[in-house]
Amino acid sequence: LPQSSQLNRRITTAVDASSQRRQEPRLGRKITTANNDQNQASQGHQTSIQVLLDEAHQIEKKLSKLISRRSTAQSSQLIFRYSEDLRMCYQKAMLSDIERTESQNVESALWKYAFYQIIERLRKHDLSKFSEGDDDVDQEESIDKPKVALQRIIDEASSFYLSLINQLQEKYDINIQQYLKDSNMIVHIRRKKQKLALVSCHRCYICLGDLARYKEQIHDSNNYGVARSYYLKAQVLVPKNGRVYNQLAVIAVYAKRQLDSIYYYIRSLLASNPILTARESLPSLFDQARKKAEHYRKSSMHGKKYRENKMKNHSIGKHYSHRDESRQATSVSKQFTKTRKETWYRSQELAEQSIQSDIVNNEENILSSPQQLYKLFISDFIHIHGKLFTKINLELFDELSKQTINELRQILAFSSKETIALNDAMVILQIVLINIFSIESCKDTVLANDAFKLGNEIFNQFAARLTEAVQTQNDYWQSLAVTLLPAIKIWCLWLRHNIDKWIAEFSITTWKSITNLLNSLNLLPLETPVKTDNSKEALMLWEDQHIQGFGPLHNLYLVSTIFASHPTGDEKSYLTAVRCCCLNDFGKSLTSLSNPPINYQDGIFSINESIQSARIQERLPKFPSNDTDYISEEESDDIIVEAVYSADSEDEMNHISILQNLTVTEVQDENFALLKARKDELANKMAKQQEMQETAQAVVDRQLKLEDIELEVIPKYLVIDTNTLIDRIDLIGSFITQKKFVVVIPLIVINELSGLIKGEDGASDASKASKASVMARDAITFIEQHFTSSKNYLTVLTSKGSELRSLNFRSEDTSSTNVSNNDDLILQCCFRYCNDQDDLIVRGSHKILRRSVVLITNDRNLRVKAHIRNVPTRDINAFSLWINSS
Repeated sequence: LPQSSQLNRRITTAVDASSQRRQEPRLGRKITTANNDQNQASQGHQTSIQVLLDEAHQIEKKLSKLISRRSTAQSSQLIFRYSEDLRMCYQKAMLSDIERTESQNVESALWKYAFYQIIERLRKHDLSKFSEGDDDVDQEESIDKPKVALQRIIDEASSFYLSLINQLQEKYDINIQQYLKDSNMIVHIRRKKQKLALVSCHRCYICLGDLARYKEQIHDSNNYGVARSYYLKAQVLVPKNGRVYNQLAVIAVYAKRQLDSIYYYIRSLLASNPILTARESLPSLFDQARKKAEHYRKSSMHGKKYRENKMKNHSIGKHYSHRDESRQATSVSKQFTKTRKETWYRSQELAEQSIQSDIVNNEENILSSPQQLYKLFISDFIHIHGKLFTKINLELFDELSKQTINELRQILAFSSKETIALNDAMVILQIVLINIFSIESCKDTVLANDAFKLGNEIFNQFAARLTEAVQTQNDYWQSLAVTLLPAIKIWCLWLRHNIDKWIAEFSITTWKSITNLLNSLNLLPLETPVKTDNSKEALMLWEDQHIQGFGPLHNLYLVSTIFASHPTGDEKSYLTAVRCCCLNDFGKSLTSLSNPPINYQDGIFSINESIQSARIQERLPKFPSNDTDYISEEESDDIIVEAVYSADSEDEMNHISILQNLTVTEVQDENFALLKARKDELANKMAKQQEMQETAQAVVDRQLKLEDIELEVIPKYLVIDTNTLIDRIDLIGSFITQKKFVVVIPLIVINELSGLIKGEDGASDASKASKASVMARDAITFIEQHFTSSKNYLTVLTSKGSELRSLNFRSEDTSSTNVSNNDDLILQCCFRYCNDQDDLIVRGSHKILRRSVVLITNDRNLRVKAHIRNVPTRDINAFSLWINSS
């Protein structure tokens, strides 16, 4: 039939259908057979793994029974044989199905039964009779001695784990060495078996670290470098595991490295699976640091005390300290303490000799032992964080904080070559991360601000030191940048994500440190880092890799990852450029805040004028002129500012509220005007009381914010008050005849004396003249006589600071001075010899005001006013006793 025939098409279709029906059973049988074969293979695979695990379980039982018995030479050989069989079973299981072995915790059983229990048994030295006795024991049996047997099991375990790591890499196609160099590659692992293999390698490295630690302990060595290297490899592979940090802390304790032990215990607490026992280990380490700090300080202070005793006969011999303690009337009562130190010298020559001697001796002590200063700083640093952690003896926190910052400042003052101790970037990073830990652990407590101020001040010291080195372009600025920049970048990274919490605590010094550092780094001639793309590998800085798993910083966005790995060339310079770009990005993020503290224009960072003016306004020395605002310094050393409250304040407030609710229609009485006047009077009274309270509180707040100032007093000008001139005219005369001081009589004192004399002349009976008037006349006569005969040692001064050439004109107009009383006019005369800019001396970390004027007065309120304004003051008897003492 023709091919186009309809019948032919039907026959062909029927044949194809029949052929298909005959073939379908054959295909079905083939598919069913293949599935059955696959299932049988899977079941066989599972069965083989289960057989291995069952066999390992039986070996575990035999090993445990054998170890629990008294050991002999024969049992020792069985222990090693069973250990080898057990590790082979577990190794085959892990390489066959890592998912199942992970679910059944095979690695933990492998370490515990095959190695750990044997090592612990040998370490306890219970095998004292183990293979001992006959001298005929051959060489082969000598391995059964405990120490040699322990060495053997450790070596075998180390070889096994190294071999297992290589086999896991080959089986599951992972490259541990690449991951150790660039941990950023670990993020790109997608296959589950590869991730599990990576975790297994992580555990193997921890076991290798433990084995290396045991080995060093056998030989009584403190060189745990091999163990530490294994732990650090484990940390890179899985940074969230707290166990590896705990093990690093353990070897740091063995090696007596204070900072490392504290740091790694903190890291173990901040891990995703923390080791809570680390919290119990920290207090003892903090106490050890306290004892070491006391020991270092006593040894360093021994020479200082000797020098002070040597100068005792040349100076006042002791320091006069005034303590002002202020308490705020709030729901949470917190106490602050400010102490001022005054050192008095009898002459300029003795002062210079003492100061020069202290400077020379201090430099000799520091330069001869920079390592000793570093040890003292680390001990104090750990001690102060121990106070934040334990919350014990917090009353000494401020003093210890100042000492710690001072020690850090002295260490950073050395060049890079001299400061070997702080030439480690890891040490600087650990210091910053410990600061962050304390801030995070103290948040929502009253210690939060103290912890932040400590960390922020340490950051200021690092930033200021690096800025100085970069600006001067000295020989070691590049090495200093490599050392300090990583820690500075990490602090800024944390601060960037917490700026809203702490921006209110920033001082003008911090903003200056940040802007100066950013501007200095922007001027460096560094190459522009290359940004990454699909063809270029992303950069992972070592500090960014190290903070992986650190709770407060984990999973934060890292700006450095947008740059590519360093090309061929100067690697250090390229990494410095990357870090500078990260800091520059941090500075620009501050300019985008709603109320930006700094500005960025034309490539230069600057402090916002509003922030700067606000800070300056806070530092202005405004003090109330009312005498009642001051409290006697001898009646009480504690100045307590509380709410201004009178006996009937509550009744007055109620009275005001009642009057405010009155309406004109309700009050038709003719006394309405009187009631309204009473209301206004009470309102004004309460407003004045409120203003007085705010003024007093503002004084306290300003004093608390001021930096501690030391006074060096070398008396030359003695400003005499009225009461002193009347009471002890004899002592004042002796000061003039000694020709050591210039006695200054304020013109207002002469006016007061003249007023007393006029009161005597106006009396009706001369016999009733007061004793004060007589003494005032004698004082005027004394002034007139010595003004002409001893003009170089007695002078009369106006409130504006002008010296009088003659006593013919004794009146003075004080209406333009804005001074409300005579005490303030006397203080104005003292200011004639005070210039804070010229008198300020910066000696190391101390800010010292050198004063040559002393206010001699018995008036307590006037002495408190002078103390607040940094004017030295004494009463006449105490000053005379010091001058005439041997």
